[in-house]
Amino acid sequence: MQAHLILVGLLSLCSFSFSDECRTEILENTDFPGSDITFLYSPDVEHCQQLCTQHPSCLFFTYIRADWTRDNRHFYCYLKTTSSREPIAQNPLRGVSSGFSLKSCSPDPSPCLFQVYQNRDFLGADYRFLFTASYEECQTVCTQDPHCQFFTFLNGWKKIIHEDVDFRGSDIRFELMDDPETCQSTCSADRNCQFYSYVNVTFHNPDYRRRCYLKRVITMPAPPKVNKLYNAVSGFSLKNCKV
Repeated sequence: MQAHLILVGLLSLCSFSFSDECRTEILENTDFPGSDITFLYSPDVEHCQQLCTQHPSCLFFTYIRADWTRDNRHFYCYLKTTSSREPIAQNPLRGVSSGFSLKSCSPDPSPCLFQVYQNRDFLGADYRFLFTASYEECQTVCTQDPHCQFFTFLNGWKKIIHEDVDFRGSDIRFELMDDPETCQSTCSADRNCQFYSYVNVTFHNPDYRRRCYLKRVITMPAPPKVNKLYNAVSGFSLKNCKV
């Protein structure tokens, strides 16, 4: 009887140790069914694993990838837990990936999310928009903004001509041109121009007809006010500096 209790204790200890080991592998086309805590949207499986790692109760997860075809769910990150600390099952399922929390792996509490995701829209949560020449510049602006956590850059959006829309203000200069396509190409060729507005022949004031307004906005951080203060030192973040 005593030997039996010792064996049960050892098996329990081994099971607990196994469940707490560092498991970094991603199981492709494998589903951990049930045991959901919640789900969050995530651009890829590595990000989903980080979400599980930072969630206080999550022990493992299943991520629905972009190639999932059974329904309209894509980029769903299901965070999961059980009292046994193990998935209740592992089933083959095409279009999903599963894995484990990295809590036992001494993870970085604030991981560097350097990855960018082509053809992905982080929908909603917008509080500001501006014009930048590339997604790298957009990422830099987000990095420098203390309130920005993520961004979406519309690739090639200046290529779209918006009829009857005025991007008001922020003018660099204007030039007379015959059509909006020429205005667009002029802005594209000017390294200081970020966007433009072209006034066509239907504008109510003929004096503004054929004007191509080249425009730009400030994207670097600027303090709302600057004052003298004895014994104070101020400066800017070095996020964008190469050390």
